[in-house]
Amino acid sequence: MVIVAVTVSVVAAPVGAALAMVANDKERAGRSATVAVALSFAAALVLVVSSGVDGDGALAVEGLLDASVDRAAAVLLAVVMGTATVVAGFSSRSLDDDGRAAGYFARIGLAASGSAMVIVPAAPVI
Repeated sequence: MVIVAVTVSVVAAPVGAALAMVANDKERAGRSATVAVALSFAAALVLVVSSGVDGDGALAVEGLLDASVDRAAAVLLAVVMGTATVVAGFSSRSLDDDGRAAGYFARIGLAASGSAMVIVPAAPVI
């Protein structure tokens, strides 16, 4: 369950960014980015609860990802994804008549996923 939560918290936001770029209208771009970042936020909350239940708070994911998340990283990931969710949600309402909205939402998803990749340390990919 932890590997799914770590993967979703890191990967959902760039998937939402890609969907925002290929969306035909601004409303769909905003909705896809907001839902993807909110999904990352929900997965980060699962990590917060999982690290709180564990004795030492360290969650290690072995296998393809080789990542580790402790309590502080889980809380920081939840704060970053929660902030990105709020920003994307409010921005979708205020960018109704802007033609560059899809690019804006794609950048929100990429910034959130970039932050998540910094927060969740993993083995270097060569």
